[in-house]
Amino acid sequence: MIQLVRPTEERKEEAVEFRKEFFDHGEFVINGSELFDKTEDYIEWCRSIDANTKEETVNPNWVITDTFFAVDDRDRIVGIIDSRGQ
Repeated sequence: MIQLVRPTEERKEEAVEFRKEFFDHGEFVINGSELFDKTEDYIEWCRSIDANTKEETVNPNWVITDTFFAVDDRDRIVGIIDSRGQ
């Protein structure tokens, strides 16, 4: 069963490896990742996606979003989804 979990600093190594798999296979765009494919700083990306969940701190060019990793039964990241609230 797939579960949706928020990205955390503790998942950094696994998340970076997940992104690397895309790049290793010639996929340089990760749709629904709130620019995870464009950032080199995972911790800063976590802060950014957290800020984008709140009206007070969302990027003025974006709508409120929630970003989740799709995690399988073995607790491996197998996907990513960005849910837009507006």
